[in-house]
Amino acid sequence: MIKKENKWRAKVEYYREAGERIKYKDVFNLETRVDIIFYSTTQTLRYYRLFTMLLVFLVLFAPSIGREISMEPTISSEDIMLIKRDVGEIKRGDIVSFKAPYEDNKYFTKRIIGLPGDFIELKDGKVYIDGELLEENYTKGETWSLTEDNLVVPEGRYYVLGDNREHSSDSRYFGTIEKSDMVGKLFIKFPTGKPINRIKKEVKELRRKLTP
Repeated sequence: MIKKENKWRAKVEYYREAGERIKYKDVFNLETRVDIIFYSTTQTLRYYRLFTMLLVFLVLFAPSIGREISMEPTISSEDIMLIKRDVGEIKRGDIVSFKAPYEDNKYFTKRIIGLPGDFIELKDGKVYIDGELLEENYTKGETWSLTEDNLVVPEGRYYVLGDNREHSSDSRYFGTIEKSDMVGKLFIKFPTGKPINRIKKEVKELRRKLTP
């Protein structure tokens, strides 16, 4: 009897310390027991909701951290990225993550430059698509290649480049990639070690994307 009473007293003390409004009275009082059961059930439901939300989040998104300099200045080393697993429709300018060609268990993050059927030219440090200069305000350095890159992007494939054009291993070296190689598309990024106004700008952009 004493052992059972101590068990209930311990539970009541625990919930009191947790800030719950459980009146400390006779542990065998029905009202006290109902309070404890109600509180326990409520907490369990909260944990289930949190677990479900976390599960849904992990199904839809994959957190990642920038490890390379090939996407600077857009993505810096150690920036936190949120990758949307559903690639969906691919558009020019999208930033995607994909399996690194010829390397196991490694992934690259690059920008979509050429779509299926595009005629790509790299000349004078610039990118031309179907004979027209591609306006790019996100790059660092000039776009050079070891060879004269003039090609038509094959059907079902995409031409990708890193924003840090002089320090990036991309389609200039390993060719075009397939959509099936892509594991996700950049949804949002959070810069680390940056001024607070940069962070506010990213949060504002996230809100804009989430607003119907």
